[in-house]
Amino acid sequence: MPLSAPEQLALRDFVKAGGTALLFCDNNTDYQAASRSFTAVFGLSVTGTLAFTGGSTIVNRLNRVVTGPAGTATGFDYLNPGWFSNIGRAVDIAVLDAPGMVGNHAPSVAALLPGALGRGSGAVVLFSDSDILLPTSDYGITSTNDNILILNSLALQSGRQAALAAPADAEAFRAELFVNAKMDIYRAGGYEDGSDGIAPVVYSFPARAGRVLEFMSVGGDWTCTTIGVPPFSPDGTTAPGCNPLAVFGSVGPFSGYANSDFSSAMVGMFLENSLPSSPPPAFRFYLTDNSMGGIPTDFRSLSPLIGQVFFIGDGLTGTGTGAIQIFRVPPTATHLYLGFIGSCNPSDLSPSCYSDNGGTLAAVFHLYEQ
Repeated sequence: MPLSAPEQLALRDFVKAGGTALLFCDNNTDYQAASRSFTAVFGLSVTGTLAFTGGSTIVNRLNRVVTGPAGTATGFDYLNPGWFSNIGRAVDIAVLDAPGMVGNHAPSVAALLPGALGRGSGAVVLFSDSDILLPTSDYGITSTNDNILILNSLALQSGRQAALAAPADAEAFRAELFVNAKMDIYRAGGYEDGSDGIAPVVYSFPARAGRVLEFMSVGGDWTCTTIGVPPFSPDGTTAPGCNPLAVFGSVGPFSGYANSDFSSAMVGMFLENSLPSSPPPAFRFYLTDNSMGGIPTDFRSLSPLIGQVFFIGDGLTGTGTGAIQIFRVPPTATHLYLGFIGSCNPSDLSPSCYSDNGGTLAAVFHLYEQ
């Protein structure tokens, strides 16, 4: 039986208050209405009636649903599953290809990570097959991989538990944000840039002079496309296949951005409570090729302006190693946005081609007065 409207509101409020929900859909036509009644609460759509047994491919290996206290899952095993035709702001965890499926690489496991529904909100993990809950004697499927995914999902901390709040003096803040690969940095502050991306994740704080930002860890991996390009680290990649590698022009009130010899690193932007009246100049960053000038990615400190897109990567002077980099916060800033740069065409660098990105990064940072 589908959830009633009051039940849908109760489910949403439970998660927004810090609760964790595991939702199991079923492709049986008798249960599709019920499945859709709870996926709709969180902006997802489920479809498909596959008569197929097999395993999905994990596309987000370092996500805490995949790798956690119960171990590391190497797939999602199913028996006659459906799939998610739209995952909204969720993160794809596993994708499937199967006979009779319309399209390729459709999500079969998806998650709204802690904090995705607002500060302090819990997680929602959605599975496209409920047969994984049944024993084989009752036409179900028993799988070590599925058990790991379920147990890791249950162990997820809510945003309320995971965010390490400010101390009593309210001058220092420590928090964790989850950066979906589909997050377009140029949608910061509610700006509409016309891309197929989603808004970047944001952390808000009171304006104050003399603050600095440091990243204690940025974990996970992502890719600019789930087809043919392997995942890479928060520092991005030098491999071909992802744009841009050249100057990215200003977008509305925001600066451009340029890489000389790499692409696809996590980036950030500071904003005030309103959008800038005009775009600031663009940064250029490089790994080793300084022929076009710019700033090396192993900088020790950086002072971005309001509305200026800047390289963050993993927040260290090296990839996975080195000193913690310092980002000096503009004194009037009240918001930190984290996301990515994406473009379909290297000769027409406008925000685009976010919808086929895959993966999520988990960024833990410290904002304090120096």
